[in-house]
Amino acid sequence: MATLLGSFTQSQLFNFACVPLLLLQCSLLHPAYEADPSARVIRSVLLPVIIGLAISTQSRKLFLPLEEYLHVNYGLVAVPTFHICCLAVQFAFHRGPALKASVAESEKRETVPKEVQADPTTIHKSTEGSLEHRHTGNTGRRQLNPYVNLNQTQATRLKDDPHSDNSPTVAELIKFSVGIVASPRGLAYTWAPPARCLSRASRKPIGQYIREQLVDSAKKHTMFLVTCAYLLPAINHPEGPSGWISETFGLQRSRALEVVVNQLTAAIFTFSAICAFNILGAVLNGAELLFITIARVILPEDLRPEPFDTSLYPPLFNRLGSRDNLSEFWGQGWQCVFRRDFVSCGGLPMAKLGRLFFGPGSEPLFMLMGSMLLSGIFHEWGIFTITKPDLGFSTTKFFVIQGVGIVLERTLNVRKVLGGRTMRPLRYVLTYFWLSYWSVDMFGILYV
Repeated sequence: MATLLGSFTQSQLFNFACVPLLLLQCSLLHPAYEADPSARVIRSVLLPVIIGLAISTQSRKLFLPLEEYLHVNYGLVAVPTFHICCLAVQFAFHRGPALKASVAESEKRETVPKEVQADPTTIHKSTEGSLEHRHTGNTGRRQLNPYVNLNQTQATRLKDDPHSDNSPTVAELIKFSVGIVASPRGLAYTWAPPARCLSRASRKPIGQYIREQLVDSAKKHTMFLVTCAYLLPAINHPEGPSGWISETFGLQRSRALEVVVNQLTAAIFTFSAICAFNILGAVLNGAELLFITIARVILPEDLRPEPFDTSLYPPLFNRLGSRDNLSEFWGQGWQCVFRRDFVSCGGLPMAKLGRLFFGPGSEPLFMLMGSMLLSGIFHEWGIFTITKPDLGFSTTKFFVIQGVGIVLERTLNVRKVLGGRTMRPLRYVLTYFWLSYWSVDMFGILYV
């Protein structure tokens, strides 16, 4: 037995042992088990096991040599490991229903918040109970939001199914847990981002959806190649981007040239990353569409996934180019794939600390800074995994400083002081200067 166990722990299969345990933990969020005290204890007990397995096996999953597989290891190893750890924390402490109420039920039970009434654009394209004005994540012992605190038998479609009962089948639990884990943005769940950040898209025929994805991916890929045509030679030059510019165009080296080139390089890096994110998102959406299509053909009926719902796959970024302040750029424009990770595992714990030491009024500030801090740690973890550690913690500092910028915007009331169309160009300049100026060191570690 010991020999068999030893051989299993050394196998590649053991490297992914945390995944079935994560699915088991997630299955206990099913409405038949969520409120059961023993199920909540099991979810908590599984937490350190899942995190321990995910972290301890990460180095065994890396593609070697590291210098040739930087982006592969970052996207396929480091990011999933961190995300799994965050999911384990969320599943351990989640309280309340998981699935949203249907549209009809939501309309009967929900009252539109004052914030939405004041800003009708907030409900643009919002469907399936996306009117809730709240932070994502239900971790810790806190009162559920009144807009989603529905009876569990009313808040889930599973209970409306005449074939379901208090003891769900294994197939139902598998579909339930896989559906949650495979949906990081969670638009079908109670922890979905507020509608002002991300709302469901309009339903489209599959053919139209595929065509739009292909066209958009082709555009983003072309722009990505254009940025790479500059970035690859620039960042690999012995003297950095400014050295490459000076040598290529015969310009004299100076401090001013270095500052300007570094700022432009950081901006191009950011645009290139946005293109890459969109391409990767389209690839993953296509893979999920293919998997669901094949699974619905070959799997038995009780394991068959629901048809592919195009409304659950809105654009990755929410009108990012129209954001002229930091609050909207990070809070509403940037992609929400890991938003719940940052809010649940960073923002909410920090908000509790702020409330404990400084009172309830400090919660929004600590929520913001905790979320930005964990976002920085998340990216720092990826860098630590694929290359040498950055002892200056440039990436973490970048995200924390973005949080500081948001606080300054609100304190100085920039939206009011620089309001109106005529001042909008200045708001753009200030916003993107703050973004690019503080990102130079973060991107610099990739080519220093």
